[in-house]
Amino acid sequence: MVISETKKNQINRMVFQKTKWLFQKPRKTKRLFIILFAIDTIYLLSYAYYVRHKVLFLFNSFEIYCVNDSPNIYLGCVELSSDRFPSFRGDAVERLKQLSEQIKSKGWKGVGGWICAQKAETHAAIPEEEYWKQRIKAANAAGFDYWKVDWGKEDRNGEWRRKLTAIGKRYAPHLYIEHALRNEFIEFSDVFRTYDVENITAQPITIRRICDLLPYKTVEGAKGIINCEDEPYIAVGLGCAIGVMRHPFAGTLRFLRSDVILSGVWMKSCVVSDGIG
Repeated sequence: MVISETKKNQINRMVFQKTKWLFQKPRKTKRLFIILFAIDTIYLLSYAYYVRHKVLFLFNSFEIYCVNDSPNIYLGCVELSSDRFPSFRGDAVERLKQLSEQIKSKGWKGVGGWICAQKAETHAAIPEEEYWKQRIKAANAAGFDYWKVDWGKEDRNGEWRRKLTAIGKRYAPHLYIEHALRNEFIEFSDVFRTYDVENITAQPITIRRICDLLPYKTVEGAKGIINCEDEPYIAVGLGCAIGVMRHPFAGTLRFLRSDVILSGVWMKSCVVSDGIG
Protein backbone atom coordinates (compact mmCIF):
# COMPACT_ATOMS: atom_id res chain seq x y z
CA MET A 1 0.00 0.00 0.00
CA VAL A 2 1.40 3.41 -1.00
CA ILE A 3 0.45 6.46 1.06
CA SER A 4 0.81 9.88 -0.48
CA GLU A 5 2.92 12.56 1.19
CA THR A 6 -0.20 14.69 1.60
CA LYS A 7 -1.93 11.90 3.51
CA LYS A 8 1.14 11.31 5.66
CA ASN A 9 1.27 14.99 6.57
CA GLN A 10 -2.43 15.00 7.46
CA ILE A 11 -1.92 11.97 9.70
CA ASN A 12 1.10 13.46 11.43
CA ARG A 13 -0.71 16.75 12.11
CA MET A 14 -3.68 14.92 13.61
CA VAL A 15 -1.47 12.75 15.82
CA PHE A 16 0.42 15.85 16.95
CA GLN A 17 -2.81 17.56 17.97
CA LYS A 18 -3.70 14.49 20.03
CA THR A 19 -0.35 14.28 21.79
CA LYS A 20 1.22 17.76 21.88
CA TRP A 21 0.06 18.35 25.45
CA LEU A 22 2.75 15.92 26.56
CA PHE A 23 5.50 18.24 25.41
CA GLN A 24 4.17 21.68 26.37
CA LYS A 25 5.57 21.63 29.89
CA PRO A 26 7.90 19.41 31.95
CA ARG A 27 6.35 16.28 33.38
CA LYS A 28 7.16 14.76 36.74
CA THR A 29 8.04 11.42 35.22
CA LYS A 30 11.20 11.17 33.18
CA ARG A 31 10.27 9.08 30.18
CA LEU A 32 7.53 8.34 27.74
CA PHE A 33 7.15 4.62 27.12
CA ILE A 34 4.49 3.38 24.76
CA ILE A 35 3.98 -0.03 23.27
CA LEU A 36 2.29 0.20 19.90
CA PHE A 37 0.57 -3.01 18.92
CA ALA A 38 0.91 -3.11 15.16
CA ILE A 39 -0.90 -5.05 12.46
CA ASP A 40 -0.22 -3.28 9.17
CA THR A 41 3.38 -2.17 9.31
CA ILE A 42 3.53 -0.12 6.12
CA TYR A 43 0.68 2.10 7.27
CA LEU A 44 1.88 2.51 10.82
CA LEU A 45 5.39 3.38 9.69
CA SER A 46 3.95 6.43 7.98
CA TYR A 47 2.61 8.38 10.95
CA ALA A 48 3.19 9.48 14.58
CA TYR A 49 6.20 11.52 13.53
CA TYR A 50 6.18 13.66 16.68
CA VAL A 51 6.19 10.81 19.18
CA ARG A 52 7.68 7.78 17.49
CA HIS A 53 11.16 8.46 18.88
CA LYS A 54 9.72 7.54 22.29
CA VAL A 55 7.57 4.64 21.14
CA LEU A 56 8.32 0.95 20.94
CA PHE A 57 6.79 -0.60 17.83
CA LEU A 58 5.48 -4.03 18.80
CA PHE A 59 4.15 -6.69 16.44
CA ASN A 60 1.11 -8.07 18.23
CA SER A 61 0.44 -11.03 15.99
CA PHE A 62 2.12 -14.38 15.59
CA GLU A 63 1.30 -14.04 11.89
CA ILE A 64 4.24 -11.67 11.71
CA TYR A 65 6.52 -14.53 12.64
CA CYS A 66 4.96 -17.53 10.98
CA VAL A 67 2.30 -18.90 8.67
CA ASN A 68 -1.24 -18.77 10.06
CA ASP A 69 -2.15 -22.44 9.84
CA SER A 70 -4.74 -24.15 12.02
CA PRO A 71 -3.56 -25.99 14.02
CA ASN A 72 -0.45 -23.87 13.91
CA ILE A 73 2.75 -25.87 14.25
CA TYR A 74 4.79 -22.66 14.05
CA LEU A 75 3.45 -21.01 17.22
CA GLY A 76 6.44 -20.04 19.31
CA CYS A 77 8.96 -20.23 16.48
CA VAL A 78 9.87 -16.53 16.89
CA GLU A 79 10.96 -16.34 13.28
CA LEU A 80 10.02 -13.92 10.55
CA SER A 81 7.89 -15.36 7.76
CA SER A 82 9.78 -15.31 4.48
CA ASP A 83 6.44 -15.43 2.66
CA ARG A 84 5.13 -12.27 4.29
CA PHE A 85 8.47 -10.47 4.29
CA PRO A 86 10.21 -11.65 1.11
CA SER A 87 12.47 -8.58 0.94
CA PHE A 88 14.27 -9.62 4.13
CA ARG A 89 16.90 -12.20 3.14
CA GLY A 90 19.28 -14.50 4.97
CA ASP A 91 18.85 -16.79 7.94
CA ALA A 92 16.23 -16.34 10.69
CA VAL A 93 18.38 -13.97 12.76
CA GLU A 94 19.39 -11.86 9.78
CA ARG A 95 15.76 -11.43 8.71
CA LEU A 96 14.72 -10.36 12.21
CA LYS A 97 17.62 -7.92 12.34
CA GLN A 98 16.63 -6.40 9.01
CA LEU A 99 13.08 -5.95 10.29
CA SER A 100 14.32 -4.33 13.49
CA GLU A 101 16.66 -2.00 11.62
CA GLN A 102 13.91 -1.05 9.18
CA ILE A 103 11.54 -0.09 12.02
CA LYS A 104 14.18 1.89 13.90
CA SER A 105 15.35 3.62 10.72
CA LYS A 106 11.90 5.23 10.55
CA GLY A 107 12.47 6.90 13.89
CA TRP A 108 10.81 4.46 16.30
CA LYS A 109 12.53 4.04 19.65
CA GLY A 110 12.62 0.25 19.49
CA VAL A 111 10.90 -2.91 18.33
CA GLY A 112 9.16 -5.78 20.07
CA GLY A 113 7.13 -8.85 19.34
CA TRP A 114 4.32 -11.02 20.64
CA ILE A 115 5.83 -14.32 21.74
CA CYS A 116 3.74 -17.46 22.18
CA ALA A 117 4.52 -19.20 25.47
CA GLN A 118 5.42 -22.54 23.95
CA LYS A 119 8.06 -24.23 21.86
CA ALA A 120 7.07 -24.57 18.21
CA GLU A 121 6.20 -28.09 17.14
CA THR A 122 8.55 -27.65 14.19
CA HIS A 123 11.45 -27.65 16.67
CA ALA A 124 10.30 -30.45 18.97
CA ALA A 125 13.70 -32.16 18.94
CA ILE A 126 15.45 -29.22 20.62
CA PRO A 127 15.50 -29.30 24.46
CA GLU A 128 13.29 -26.63 26.03
CA GLU A 129 16.00 -24.52 27.66
CA GLU A 130 18.28 -24.66 24.64
CA TYR A 131 15.38 -23.69 22.39
CA TRP A 132 14.63 -20.49 24.29
CA LYS A 133 18.29 -19.72 24.73
CA GLN A 134 18.61 -19.72 20.95
CA ARG A 135 15.52 -17.49 20.52
CA ILE A 136 16.64 -14.97 23.11
CA LYS A 137 20.13 -14.80 21.65
CA ALA A 138 18.53 -14.22 18.26
CA ALA A 139 16.37 -11.42 19.66
CA ASN A 140 19.44 -9.80 21.19
CA ALA A 141 21.43 -10.08 17.96
CA ALA A 142 18.50 -8.69 15.98
CA GLY A 143 18.16 -5.65 18.25
CA PHE A 144 14.75 -6.48 19.70
CA ASP A 145 13.83 -4.53 22.83
CA TYR A 146 10.64 -6.16 24.07
CA TRP A 147 8.88 -9.53 24.23
CA LYS A 148 5.18 -9.72 25.02
CA VAL A 149 4.86 -13.32 26.25
CA ASP A 150 1.27 -14.46 25.99
CA TRP A 151 -0.98 -17.40 25.26
CA GLY A 152 0.42 -20.87 24.50
CA LYS A 153 0.77 -24.08 26.46
CA GLU A 154 3.00 -22.52 29.13
CA ASP A 155 1.16 -19.22 29.58
CA ARG A 156 0.18 -19.96 33.20
CA ASN A 157 3.32 -21.88 34.10
CA GLY A 158 5.19 -19.67 36.54
CA GLU A 159 8.31 -21.84 36.59
CA TRP A 160 8.53 -21.67 32.81
CA ARG A 161 8.07 -17.89 32.77
CA ARG A 162 10.63 -17.37 35.53
CA LYS A 163 13.14 -19.53 33.64
CA LEU A 164 12.51 -17.58 30.43
CA THR A 165 13.19 -14.35 32.32
CA ALA A 166 16.43 -15.75 33.75
CA ILE A 167 17.60 -16.77 30.28
CA GLY A 168 16.72 -13.31 29.02
CA LYS A 169 18.71 -11.60 31.79
CA ARG A 170 21.74 -13.68 30.92
CA TYR A 171 21.73 -13.57 27.12
CA ALA A 172 19.77 -10.41 26.31
CA PRO A 173 20.06 -8.03 29.28
CA HIS A 174 18.42 -5.16 27.40
CA LEU A 175 15.37 -7.21 26.36
CA TYR A 176 12.25 -6.48 28.40
CA ILE A 177 10.18 -9.64 28.85
CA GLU A 178 6.54 -8.96 29.70
CA HIS A 179 4.45 -11.47 31.64
CA ALA A 180 0.74 -11.67 32.49
CA LEU A 181 -2.20 -13.78 33.74
CA ARG A 182 -1.19 -14.56 37.34
CA ASN A 183 -0.48 -11.74 39.77
CA GLU A 184 2.43 -13.50 41.45
CA PHE A 185 4.33 -13.40 38.16
CA ILE A 186 4.99 -9.69 38.73
CA GLU A 187 7.54 -10.66 41.39
CA PHE A 188 10.06 -11.72 38.72
CA SER A 189 8.78 -9.55 35.83
CA ASP A 190 10.34 -6.40 34.44
CA VAL A 191 6.89 -5.67 32.95
CA PHE A 192 3.56 -7.22 33.93
CA ARG A 193 0.43 -6.68 31.84
CA THR A 194 -2.97 -6.36 33.50
CA TYR A 195 -4.45 -8.12 30.46
CA ASP A 196 -7.48 -7.81 28.24
CA VAL A 197 -10.78 -6.30 29.39
CA GLU A 198 -14.21 -5.70 27.92
CA ASN A 199 -14.53 -2.07 26.84
CA ILE A 200 -17.71 -1.45 28.81
CA THR A 201 -15.97 -2.26 32.13
CA ALA A 202 -12.36 -1.57 31.12
CA GLN A 203 -11.53 1.19 33.63
CA PRO A 204 -12.86 -0.33 36.88
CA ILE A 205 -11.54 -3.80 36.06
CA THR A 206 -8.10 -2.44 35.17
CA ILE A 207 -7.95 -0.35 38.37
CA ARG A 208 -8.93 -3.37 40.43
CA ARG A 209 -6.26 -5.50 38.78
CA ILE A 210 -3.61 -2.86 39.46
CA CYS A 211 -4.67 -2.68 43.11
CA ASP A 212 -4.40 -6.46 43.35
CA LEU A 213 -0.79 -6.25 42.18
CA LEU A 214 0.37 -3.67 44.72
CA PRO A 215 0.97 -6.06 47.66
CA TYR A 216 3.56 -8.04 45.67
CA LYS A 217 7.28 -7.34 45.99
CA THR A 218 9.73 -7.85 43.16
CA VAL A 219 12.69 -10.19 43.54
CA GLU A 220 15.95 -10.90 41.73
CA GLY A 221 16.24 -7.30 40.50
CA ALA A 222 12.95 -7.33 38.58
CA LYS A 223 11.55 -3.88 37.77
CA GLY A 224 7.88 -4.79 38.23
CA ILE A 225 6.53 -2.16 35.83
CA ILE A 226 2.76 -2.48 35.37
CA ASN A 227 1.42 -2.27 31.83
CA CYS A 228 -2.24 -1.24 32.18
CA GLU A 229 -3.15 -2.17 28.61
CA ASP A 230 -4.84 0.53 26.51
CA GLU A 231 -6.01 2.78 29.37
CA PRO A 232 -4.21 6.13 28.93
CA TYR A 233 -5.84 8.05 31.79
CA ILE A 234 -5.08 5.28 34.25
CA ALA A 235 -1.50 5.14 32.96
CA VAL A 236 -1.08 8.90 33.43
CA GLY A 237 -2.65 8.93 36.89
CA LEU A 238 -0.90 5.88 38.29
CA GLY A 239 2.41 5.97 36.42
CA CYS A 240 1.89 2.73 34.52
CA ALA A 241 3.18 1.64 31.15
CA ILE A 242 0.60 1.50 28.39
CA GLY A 243 -0.01 -0.87 25.51
CA VAL A 244 -1.64 1.16 22.76
CA MET A 245 -3.95 -1.30 21.01
CA ARG A 246 -5.51 1.03 18.46
CA HIS A 247 -4.70 2.76 15.20
CA PRO A 248 -6.47 5.24 12.91
CA PHE A 249 -6.72 3.24 9.72
CA ALA A 250 -10.22 1.90 9.08
CA GLY A 251 -9.72 0.72 5.50
CA THR A 252 -8.49 -2.52 3.96
CA LEU A 253 -5.19 -3.81 5.29
CA ARG A 254 -2.64 -5.71 3.29
CA PHE A 255 -3.28 -9.09 4.87
CA LEU A 256 -6.73 -8.57 6.39
CA ARG A 257 -9.95 -7.28 4.88
CA SER A 258 -10.42 -4.97 7.82
CA ASP A 259 -9.30 -4.66 11.41
CA VAL A 260 -12.62 -4.48 13.23
CA ILE A 261 -11.07 -4.69 16.70
CA LEU A 262 -8.36 -2.03 16.74
CA SER A 263 -9.04 0.30 13.82
CA GLY A 264 -10.73 3.67 13.56
CA VAL A 265 -9.52 5.17 16.84
CA TRP A 266 -6.57 7.53 17.00
CA MET A 267 -3.55 6.41 18.95
CA LYS A 268 -3.48 7.74 22.48
CA SER A 269 -0.28 8.17 24.42
CA CYS A 270 0.66 8.95 27.98
CA VAL A 271 3.45 9.42 30.46
CA VAL A 272 4.48 6.34 32.42
CA SER A 273 6.82 5.23 35.15
CA ASP A 274 10.59 5.67 35.11
CA GLY A 275 12.96 2.87 34.32
CA ILE A 276 12.92 2.12 30.60
CA GLY A 277 14.99 3.66 27.86
